Amino acid sequence: MDIPVTPDLGRAIDAEIREQALTQKKIADRGGPSGPTMTKILKGEGPPISPSTADKLERALGWPEGAIARLARAQARRRGDLPDETTQAQLDAAMARAVVG
Repeated sequence: MDIPVTPDLGRAIDAEIREQALTQKKIADRGGPSGPTMTKILKGEGPPISPSTADKLERALGWPEGAIARLARAQARRRGDLPDETTQAQLDAAMARAVVG
């Protein structure tokens, strides 16, 4: 499932990059997404993050698999876009709304 790119998600990833003192070159050297893709993610703009891009970024940051999707879901819940208990169908619909809106 693609992950909507939001400003909140971009800020959270940027905070981790700063915490680890990473540069875009270091991220790329670790197999992370390209510079232009990272710029869009960090700005909270652009197309949704594909599963393969999320995997690359998670590996580059040393995050466990699925961490970006879990972070996006938690942020959606905090914004009130998702109830505490949700089905996969509800999650997919909420994520689709975030991409469009």
